[in-house]
Amino acid sequence: MQRRSFLKIGLAGAVMDVLPLPSMAAGSRELRMGVTSPPTSLDPQFQDAFISVQATQQIFSTLLSDSSSGVVKPNLASAWKVVDDTTWELTLRSDVKFHDGTPFEPEDVLFSYERVPKVVGSSSPFTASTRNVKSIEIVSRTVIRFKLHTVDPIFDWRLTQVAMLSRKIHASATTADFTSGKAAIGTGPYKFVSYANGQELRLSPNLQYFGGKPAWDSVVIKYISDPGARIAALQSGDVDLIDTVPVENVNRLKQDKALALFETTGFLTIYLFPDSMRKDSPFVFDKDGKPLQSNPLQDVRVRQALSLAVDRSGIVTRLMSGQGTVADQMVSTAVPDRAPNMAALKTDLVEAKRLLAEAGYPNGFRMTLHGPNGYFPNDTNVAQAIAQGFSRIGITTAVEVAPMSVFATKATARAYSLFILGFNSPSTLITMQYLAQTKDAAAGLGGSNRQMYSNPHVDEALKRAGNEMDTARRNAALAEGMKALMADVGLIPVFYTEATWAGRKDRLSYLANPMGHSSAYFAKPV
Repeated sequence: MQRRSFLKIGLAGAVMDVLPLPSMAAGSRELRMGVTSPPTSLDPQFQDAFISVQATQQIFSTLLSDSSSGVVKPNLASAWKVVDDTTWELTLRSDVKFHDGTPFEPEDVLFSYERVPKVVGSSSPFTASTRNVKSIEIVSRTVIRFKLHTVDPIFDWRLTQVAMLSRKIHASATTADFTSGKAAIGTGPYKFVSYANGQELRLSPNLQYFGGKPAWDSVVIKYISDPGARIAALQSGDVDLIDTVPVENVNRLKQDKALALFETTGFLTIYLFPDSMRKDSPFVFDKDGKPLQSNPLQDVRVRQALSLAVDRSGIVTRLMSGQGTVADQMVSTAVPDRAPNMAALKTDLVEAKRLLAEAGYPNGFRMTLHGPNGYFPNDTNVAQAIAQGFSRIGITTAVEVAPMSVFATKATARAYSLFILGFNSPSTLITMQYLAQTKDAAAGLGGSNRQMYSNPHVDEALKRAGNEMDTARRNAALAEGMKALMADVGLIPVFYTEATWAGRKDRLSYLANPMGHSSAYFAKPV
């Protein structure tokens, strides 16, 4: 028996489930996809970011899978069980080979987990999924055991995040070696052929894939950032499928008899993040533009007023063309463990004004709402609509947007008083731990809690949930935490996004998935 220990170390990636794949028919079948964003790297352990994972998951595999749906299923491991609260046992498939014929072996699991914290230069590493691993034991050639530092009831989901590499192939591989193709050798359904950086990725089928022969003889993924150009490429037949269909074009494309829309409610939820934890906030002023003596966002009545001023239905109906769902809590209707029976988040300008007056701001105040530009469909217009709602209750609100790279840096530095952003996760526990639990970097909590929100009632409920292996009791604790957070208006959920693709009816059908991944794996020829 082998065991290796891990040092304690620090979410985009849902991965593919081993579903029966359609067999290749006679004649060549080439899939051409128009995808919005290229990966930052083809190293599957470099960045836990949506745009990278959706590319690398076609080439590499993980131990378990959630098929981009949040439900954990077998993958490289055919079965798993909980031995005790801190021990998980997995049974590995014995017939898996990497694309070059190298066998997948239990030692590769150890190598893969040891490599994650050593990856250089990542702004979003996969360490959140590995930090709790104390050791990995090789019980036999097909059985391994993960020993954890602490209880983790959703460790099976974390096993869907880390791509498996080969100690024989990848021992000295750099991140650049993956992107060049030299080390882009996995166990996934498709093999690397070529990559023109930021422009085009070409793949070929892995005929020995453990999940069955892939559907396509060739895959060409063209990266087309401009939405108009993506639509033009689809309508001209240059590509068969596009992602991130602009909301203003959805109804028009539905009228095109040559095309089909593939839609589902996504995991991505859009929120407002109020700066409620400090006395002075940088972008809140009185009506004359002078600093206030205290930060009004600290008062729950002011935060309640802000929530009541948001016209969620109008945003979804008019700005999103129906491509979304009004939020009632922190996670979307696609998330399996969301809290039941949550009250609707209504719009009531009269009540909002009453609450402001009660809080000592009968004439309102001035504020700036910050947001990213190009992060989700119509994001700037959504921010403007929210600001207009605030102005109607007396809070004169300006809107400032910036590219995501600039915006995220400033948001993390607490440079804003109120900002709009989203979070994409199939788990209530993960969402709440990242966004609403008191920040504790050593424990891996509050990783995206940029506003430093802290609520002991929320923390206590999440602590119980995070240590509860029984699903019913864990979900009950999560519901308590959700209700406490919503009552305190620690964050303000706005809407759940729709994940939408458009494709040519005569070429394919597509499995719309709530994570929003664009992958050849989910495309089926007709």
